[in-house]
Amino acid sequence: MGDRWEGKLGEVDDRVRNLMREREEMQGVIKNLEDLKREMEGEARELKQKISQQAHELDLTREEIKELRATNKGLDSTKFTQ
Repeated sequence: MGDRWEGKLGEVDDRVRNLMREREEMQGVIKNLEDLKREMEGEARELKQKISQQAHELDLTREEIKELRATNKGLDSTKFTQ
């Protein structure tokens, strides 16, 4: 009977070791995914800042175009009357 229990305990020990190894592997995968997530969040922040900056520059350019059109409006109308 003792051998039977020892065999069962050995199987349980092996199973526990395998589960612990799998757990460690999964923890490594989770850590890698967390690192990747952090990287991607940083890149997303940078892209949002870049988009915001470009949107601001676009607004300035649009405003400049409006001003130039207003200035040129008088020039265009006088061009055809001469």
